[in-house]
Amino acid sequence: MSAERSGAERILALGALIWFGAGSLDYVLTHVQVGFYLRLFSADQLAFYTGLPAAAHAAWAVGVWAGLAGAMTFWFRGSGAILFGLSTAGLAGLTIWVLLLADPGLQDVTGPAGSFLMLAAVLVSAALAVWTARPRP
Repeated sequence: MSAERSGAERILALGALIWFGAGSLDYVLTHVQVGFYLRLFSADQLAFYTGLPAAAHAAWAVGVWAGLAGAMTFWFRGSGAILFGLSTAGLAGLTIWVLLLADPGLQDVTGPAGSFLMLAAVLVSAALAVWTARPRP
């Protein structure tokens, strides 16, 4: 762990905090069933998200909370690679469920935007895992 961090790493760490912070906020607002937030969803979307099986909810939890912990670790100059790897696994599991196994699937409920967002979440988490695992000078 180096004492100094490049400007690019600072920006990347801040971006990771914002990205996983938003994902964690979405998780909490959905699971606590905060009224103003749930009113943003259509009836079909709300039924889809609240009707996910326990394994999908567990994958969602691992994805967002490991990602947020990884982002916090990275922000404080730690690696975060293992946490981002766990996040990637959780988000990949959730993505497989909502895109390939759920009936109706995510794309049927949200259109292509939901599918894009899920795939982007997996790719961002995986990229952060790779970036933070690399050797540093």
